[in-house]
Amino acid sequence: PYVAILLVVACLGIFGWEMWENDLRFESTEINPFYGPSADVLLRLGAKRQEEIVVQGQYWRLLTANFLHGGVVHIVMNLLGLYGLAAGAEKAHGHFAVALVFITSGYFSFMISTIFTPDIIAVGASGSIFGLLGSLYGHILQNWNQLEGPCCQ
Repeated sequence: PYVAILLVVACLGIFGWEMWENDLRFESTEINPFYGPSADVLLRLGAKRQEEIVVQGQYWRLLTANFLHGGVVHIVMNLLGLYGLAAGAEKAHGHFAVALVFITSGYFSFMISTIFTPDIIAVGASGSIFGLLGSLYGHILQNWNQLEGPCCQ
């Protein structure tokens, strides 16, 4: 599962960069209950917020926010789901398709988030993870009769 491993390593490396930019310290739990960097650091590194995307034209944030995480709790939960789903999706769909689903799902989830929660600073791979989950559900439904033991026996 090369893409799954690559995505996990990328998210971990970028989280390390976030903490570096936050002077290698966690913010207090009153500021960030996920044990991570400040909102200012996340915004500087590419978090989603409508003002930056729409008013300032920083559309790249719709991609970069996928790889940023709010803290240790957030990244651990996301990466557990990401690796499990991406590895399975890679077996079903291949490397390129998994990368494409991850990127496009994340992009469009942050686009929808920008529309419906404009003032909220958002980061994380949850939209991409749900995109991978949807691709696996689609695979199961489309290939139900060909899958060996599709349900518990």
